[in-house]
Amino acid sequence: MTQSAINQWFATHDDITQLLVGVFDYNGVLRGKRMPIAKLPSLMADGFKMPISILQTDIWGRDIDDSPLIFETGDGDGHVTLSSRAPLRLSWMAEPTALLIGAFTDEDKAHKGCPKGCLMVHQSALAANDMHIKAGVEMEFYLLADSDERATAAPSLATGDAVVAGDTLSAHHLDDYDGLLSEITAMCRAQDIAVDTLTSELGRGQFEITFAPKDDLVVLAEDILIFKYLVKGLAKSHGIRASFMAKPRTNEAGNGMHVHASLLDGDGANLFHDDDPAGALRLSQAVAGIMASMKVSTLILAPHQNSYRRLVPSSHAPTKICWGMDNRSASIRIPASSAVARRLEYRSAGADCNPYLLLGVMAASMAKGFDDTLVPPSPITGNAYAQDIDDLPSEMGVALDLFAKSDEMIAVFGADLHSYYLGTKRQEWQSFAEHVSAFEFDSLSNNL
Repeated sequence: MTQSAINQWFATHDDITQLLVGVFDYNGVLRGKRMPIAKLPSLMADGFKMPISILQTDIWGRDIDDSPLIFETGDGDGHVTLSSRAPLRLSWMAEPTALLIGAFTDEDKAHKGCPKGCLMVHQSALAANDMHIKAGVEMEFYLLADSDERATAAPSLATGDAVVAGDTLSAHHLDDYDGLLSEITAMCRAQDIAVDTLTSELGRGQFEITFAPKDDLVVLAEDILIFKYLVKGLAKSHGIRASFMAKPRTNEAGNGMHVHASLLDGDGANLFHDDDPAGALRLSQAVAGIMASMKVSTLILAPHQNSYRRLVPSSHAPTKICWGMDNRSASIRIPASSAVARRLEYRSAGADCNPYLLLGVMAASMAKGFDDTLVPPSPITGNAYAQDIDDLPSEMGVALDLFAKSDEMIAVFGADLHSYYLGTKRQEWQSFAEHVSAFEFDSLSNNL
């Protein structure tokens, strides 16, 4: 939106008295400030200041030990420039509040540690070659009882009945949560977040949202992050909890984030159109580029120790580095479609990942496939889990080491963002590794 359009939005929402302004950190957590509406003119003209170190806070909001963004530089403020997207009215707030999001900038350019800036760089590099990625996303989440540490499914909001089993594609299950789900889709429409479908999924209290394809990856990433924030806020207003963690419950389906991507030229024609040999070649090169980067970029796809509980065989979460035609056990699937609608589906990422970073590494990997004319292995057939194929890392420590030592990942993210992200993930991993869980204590304390 233009500044005049944003001003017009506030003119038609003249009851708004409070602003929430912020940025998304490496974990996709919104960090920001509440301000009175009187601050709007200065925010629109000048942006605002926040400590640049908040980009690198861990999942608990703590500083990262030895971070160069803190005491080494005086823990200084960074400049936040607001996004041009429409404000979002936060209907669950007691005071009428509008959300404005931004990103850290440095002399009118994205800050070197900014995940949004990384995605913008790789999207622009493709555009310079008259190519852009059009992508849609399928993302899963759970609705949970708010006070239950065992991740029990939230009871039906319509009847109060307990949810005792998964109910894939059940219309009745959608009806149970109609009030909340309808509020979610209404807020999505207000933000131009194009919801394609909303379905119940395999796990108890699990749902999947499908975002219609967009040809701007930066806008798509913002859509995903805002969606997660608004779903969690609306769920709290109903006395329940929404969770996008990769594996909230033992022995039930995890939450994935699948990206469907096609490649368009400047006229909007699909460059993966495989009635044309050149289109089939581009598609295979894109697949090869993603496969070549998949192992060293696993820390982006699976950013938390819990993420690796999802990446297990025979769990509907792909664990093998492979591709296949309409094969959901492969990490890259080529869905059945007409030639003109040909696309790839990248299936390994969890719903807990940062979409700026995921889409950035996907765009960079596809470009690498084109630039280096990479050739993928033959597509698999049958059950990928049962085949002798390279695995994704199955634990976070391995993924950390691969990411840390990868010159390719340093090139993709830049030395600064690579270092900041790595420091964040190492601190989180160490904290989880040192924590003794109740299950661990109960299992061992009586007999050892």
